[in-house]
Amino acid sequence: MDAIFYCDESGNTGTNWIDADQPFFVYGGWLIPAQSEKAILAGLDEIFGTQSGNEIKAKRFFKRTKAYEEFKMLFDLMLHNNAFPIFIILDKAYIVAPKIIETFFDPAYNQTLAAGITADIDLKKGLAEIIMDKPLISDFARLIRQGEYSLDEMEDLRKALSKQFSAMPNISKSIDNINDEGILDMLSEFHSSNTDRTLTVPGLTFLMQVVQVFCEKFDMRSTIILDNIRGYDNWLDSLAEIFLSPGERQILKYKSYEFHSKYPNITNLKLMDSKVEIFIQISDLLCGFISKAFRKTADEVALNKAEKEILEHLLVLHDDYYTWDYVMPNKQIAKYLKAIGVDVHFQDTVDYHALDFAFSQYLKI
Repeated sequence: MDAIFYCDESGNTGTNWIDADQPFFVYGGWLIPAQSEKAILAGLDEIFGTQSGNEIKAKRFFKRTKAYEEFKMLFDLMLHNNAFPIFIILDKAYIVAPKIIETFFDPAYNQTLAAGITADIDLKKGLAEIIMDKPLISDFARLIRQGEYSLDEMEDLRKALSKQFSAMPNISKSIDNINDEGILDMLSEFHSSNTDRTLTVPGLTFLMQVVQVFCEKFDMRSTIILDNIRGYDNWLDSLAEIFLSPGERQILKYKSYEFHSKYPNITNLKLMDSKVEIFIQISDLLCGFISKAFRKTADEVALNKAEKEILEHLLVLHDDYYTWDYVMPNKQIAKYLKAIGVDVHFQDTVDYHALDFAFSQYLKI
């Protein structure tokens, strides 16, 4: 079955990964089967007929009196015609913590560690959870935003990180033993263009994998059409060369995680101006809705009727069809589930001894 996946984004703040007003980055849209397009266009005309000729943008749309009623009609229309919402949502502040862990515990920079640690996702997630909501997050986010730090500033970050793990001697020892050469190599990673330090490319790569898994499951082939994003042409060419070119596909599985080296069910990546493509415009509405609704759950603000019903649908779509994925702390997932009436308890306590022992298996000193 042929389809087209139209996508847009919400909450993109460039190299500023910590923004209190836009805490979530959402990248996604609608996967529309070819045979459903005509019926969907007719339905969209009924819903948005009064806005004909004007580009529909989430920022303006959700200020309308009947915005959520109309968006619920859109959501129902799409599902009725077998068009699925596919997206990824990232908690931007939370993303900083794994970035810190990936940087300071990368064997390429940290000579005390064996290469095997790069594949231990559970360990790295546990370490990231420990440093969440700490001043270190803001300091490291500033490095990402600025793209330039001095050796002394990076040394201060290293010392602050070591202090955070003071209750875990193996981890602290590893951080303390990173040499100056390793620190300088770390710094070189951040001396790059603004484009290379945003979440757009890693977000799109993540999104493409969700599209691939869904399409493969339902025997579909899809072109991906994105809203024009200036400055990313070379990156799109690179992603197409890496993931869409012919070649043997490898699938790395680790517990519930799965990584694909090729996306054979995705045929092409194309750019299009959203002003002339209604399907990109309604993808913008989807991303804007997700961002706003999850912001409410994060702030523990009551959802309106349409928001609650749609978030309930999305839970089923995630669990039964894997139409979306996320990178968020456990406490945010718990807030989302609580907001739609699902009682869940996540273990907040950290077993420092167990984490330190697991980490020690990769130490070379």
